[in-house]
Amino acid sequence: MIYNKFDIKQIAAELGSSFCADEVDSYKQQCNVCGATITQRDTFCVKCKTPVVWLNSSVWSNENGSPKLRIRELEGVLPTTRSGILLIKRAGLLAFQNKRDEYDWAIAEDKLGFDNMKSIIDYVFTSKRNKGRGGMRHAIAIVRNKMKDFKRSPKNEPEITTEMW
Repeated sequence: MIYNKFDIKQIAAELGSSFCADEVDSYKQQCNVCGATITQRDTFCVKCKTPVVWLNSSVWSNENGSPKLRIRELEGVLPTTRSGILLIKRAGLLAFQNKRDEYDWAIAEDKLGFDNMKSIIDYVFTSKRNKGRGGMRHAIAIVRNKMKDFKRSPKNEPEITTEMW
């Protein structure tokens, strides 16, 4: 995913002696996509809505949390299924953390169906304790356990006998 990443330390190095530590919270940058001005309070570009991350910025960190976690989320894997889209939306995230999680989720939707996956998401996120990445991990763990059970259950195939009448 495309995103803007700015680093206060890099700005300080580029400005050299003209960098003013007293004004560090007021520094701005230009969006790499559209050129709009981005402040340290912005999470998305005001013009093109491209995500923004400020490294080493106390202003951005205080309002948005860990920039490293946000980068990991932005570099995540986008969902390929309807239930995957619903899952990340209910979790309040942008993507799956890795390809394995997204792959397992997609295979499970194929085997279990959208309605079963939706009921798992509803079950996980009705509890106020399950939010964000933790809720998503919980839903994926439930799906993986269901898939183990699914693989263990006998298939409904006709029995082939070799006996002759």
